[in-house]
Amino acid sequence: MENYYPHVYKWLFIITILFDSIDVDSKVFRSHENHLRFVIRLPQMSPKTLSNWWERRRYECILFITGAAVLVVEVAATRIISPYYGNTIYTVSSVIGVTLGALSLGYYRGGKEGAKVKHVEQLYQIVQHAGEALVLLLFIQVMVLPYGGYFFSLRSGPIIWSLLMFFLPSYFMGKLSPVAIALATK
Repeated sequence: MENYYPHVYKWLFIITILFDSIDVDSKVFRSHENHLRFVIRLPQMSPKTLSNWWERRRYECILFITGAAVLVVEVAATRIISPYYGNTIYTVSSVIGVTLGALSLGYYRGGKEGAKVKHVEQLYQIVQHAGEALVLLLFIQVMVLPYGGYFFSLRSGPIIWSLLMFFLPSYFMGKLSPVAIALATK
């Protein structure tokens, strides 16, 4: 099996090393140790080098992580709403429509505000607002949705709950890209 799927082993080792859950003394690790040295090349960075790297790459890192968070929220949104309204076309299209609409509005408002942004702390404030909106989403999911999930019809319920729960996080995460681009070009 090792000869047929070498890339699978590479990725499994990368994942286990990243999560520090690998047993270094195991037979499997020792047999792949030389192979792993070519797969993973972790840079040896001093604090000064790491600080310089962060100064050059912070916008890309922030946008990558928040972009992944938008996708996670969008995928989780369907799973959150579907116990109350089913996994129907109304549920899926409501989640996708609200997410894309909020991202578009966030891009627009972020572009307007990007011209006025002067410090990276303002970008961090937008990230903080997105995190607060995710906490609000969790509160609504746990405290409100179980009681209010059955008040609306199968057609109107998904769009109403999508707007209430997923608009704000997607909006704030959409504002990040234009603001980060404006900061990076200054």
